[in-house]
Amino acid sequence: MTKQAALQYVVDHPGCTAKMFSIDTDAPISTSTEMLERLAKQQLVERDRDQRPREYAITEEGRKRLEFFKARDAAVLPPGEPNLNGNAGASASGVAPSNPASNGAGSTEKLDALREEVCSRLDALREDLRDLLDVLAAKPSSDAPAPSETGSSRLDDLVKRVERLKAESEEPDQEPEVPDLEVADYYAACRDLKNAPLLSFDNPSRRRKVAELEAEMPPEVVLSVKRLIELEGFRFPLSLEEKQEVAGLRDFLGLEASPEVSGG
Repeated sequence: MTKQAALQYVVDHPGCTAKMFSIDTDAPISTSTEMLERLAKQQLVERDRDQRPREYAITEEGRKRLEFFKARDAAVLPPGEPNLNGNAGASASGVAPSNPASNGAGSTEKLDALREEVCSRLDALREDLRDLLDVLAAKPSSDAPAPSETGSSRLDDLVKRVERLKAESEEPDQEPEVPDLEVADYYAACRDLKNAPLLSFDNPSRRRKVAELEAEMPPEVVLSVKRLIELEGFRFPLSLEEKQEVAGLRDFLGLEASPEVSGG
């Protein structure tokens, strides 16, 4: 999923949510959320952080960037030639084709997310390289700055963009941060389903609630919650290592410490 395709989707679907984006593009919910939040940080889309679920809309800066992408593709490529994404004859408004493996195992989803992340960063790098060539060649373009703006100021802006791209590329090496989602509700729903009697008539509704909440959770949150419930469900006393693992999982998920575990 490229930045251009994501911006075009937001334009075509005003007020879309990450879940809508994920379903329509056949991308993992974690990848869809990450892409939309990255566009929001770059002020290409806007949303209300306190709204649940969050709805995204294009900004004026986002429209300008999308028009830049379209003009660039129209100027560089003749009709029917492959574009920068490798899709022959694809229009600027087309959404990237889905990956049949995106609904597979967790490792496949992570691979798809990594591939999309690399494509997105390559797309941004192409923009920076084109701007750099324009500066070095003093080539006028349709989006050239006003005559009062010097080449030095354009170069300074380009350097800042490259530094920002470098900072973003270092983010995956940092400790993952639990997104602002209802993790406590998801944990409680999974625990209620685990502790419910096998033949309870409420089990179908409990399973539906778990499935609905799980659709909004990143894969690392889902795995952490399931592992936490597994450890807390042991009938025998936990070892010191298991207690430490429980404490670490609860800290990562933003849950209060378990008295019966922390007390030992």
